Amino acid sequence: MASYTFTIIKAKGEIKKTLEEITKEDSKNKKSLGTGSGIDLSHCIYLGAKYCNQTKDFLKDVKYYRICPPEEHPKLSGAITVQFYK
Repeated sequence: MASYTFTIIKAKGEIKKTLEEITKEDSKNKKSLGTGSGIDLSHCIYLGAKYCNQTKDFLKDVKYYRICPPEEHPKLSGAITVQFYK
């Protein structure tokens, strides 16, 4: 599976964070933090950080992601739909 690394810029400096991609089967024993639909994975992470109400610190807690097929969430209309997990 793939991984995705991004940088969080804070007043105290930069933090690199890596999320691991998992399968639907692997996600069954993980806690979901929600689903985001956007233009790309970075946009979905941004939306998760801004709107997630499953945790106080989405960027700290998120560890895994799964790209969802369009038929799984037909009402979401972004170019990509991603489910995030703790």
